[in-house]
Amino acid sequence: DGYGPNINIARDPRWGRNDEVPSEDPFLAGYYATHYVRGMQQEQHRPAGQFSFLKMAAFLKHYTAYSVETNREKFSANISTFDLHDTYLAQFKLAFQESQASGAMCSYALINGVPSCANSYILDDLLRQSWANPNAVITTDCGAIDYMYKFSHYAATQPKASADALNAGVDLNTESDYFSGKYMLEALAQNLTTVSRIDTALFRSLRVRFRLGLFDPIDNQTYTRLGINDIASPSHRKTNFDAALQSLVLLRNDKTSKNPSVSVLPFTQGKRYAVVGPHVFSQEMLLEGYYGDQVCYGGGYACMTTI
Repeated sequence: DGYGPNINIARDPRWGRNDEVPSEDPFLAGYYATHYVRGMQQEQHRPAGQFSFLKMAAFLKHYTAYSVETNREKFSANISTFDLHDTYLAQFKLAFQESQASGAMCSYALINGVPSCANSYILDDLLRQSWANPNAVITTDCGAIDYMYKFSHYAATQPKASADALNAGVDLNTESDYFSGKYMLEALAQNLTTVSRIDTALFRSLRVRFRLGLFDPIDNQTYTRLGINDIASPSHRKTNFDAALQSLVLLRNDKTSKNPSVSVLPFTQGKRYAVVGPHVFSQEMLLEGYYGDQVCYGGGYACMTTI
């Protein structure tokens, strides 16, 4: 599974995760996610009537209204119906309808007092029914169900928190045993939820695993043949470099004091320029907040050139 892309909206420049998100514009974020997901999932087509294997399953995050870190365990976003649909749902709707993402990660945020992971309106009514994604898998952000009990106090008990999430449409819980342990058993015993709802969540969860080819022989699957040489290959690095060049926006290109008719950029070939600052020789610090534990094969950062 791939938890991403992150398509929350950049609303405040002080938010520490702005480097993860593509835009302050829901339309741009939606199309960014559309193409991102197509690249992530990249179906291997098979004969009619058979599942087409996915390269990986993309889960859009954080669904939704997640643009603050302070008190994120209990933060409740007070949002009008118009702003909810125009700003916080539009990019997810576009991405789901255009790319058929496998699912979404519900966020920590409460929307007008209701936790995203207990909000049947956004999980079931909109995503699965109105947007026509009946088998979309909903997973929680890490500890989100626990936060419903411990921090926001939306649920009075732990079994109630388990039931509220399941009943609202959550299929998978991460980083706690609210679905796999005693709390769900207690929720069943207290008639807070039903076995039928568990069966539905299990069906959706297993369905995406079948689409990943995890229950089929690996010999006829394209993506199981990828190896070490496909990691950070020259063609991949060139694509990354080209994408980086195209993503830069030059805000200012002032004239130099010595020659007012010449701008700073482009640099003049043959001249030497000094690059100063704390990250001149950085490697790890050039990465954004989330990255894999093996950026370079075998660990470390030797494969990265500095600026």
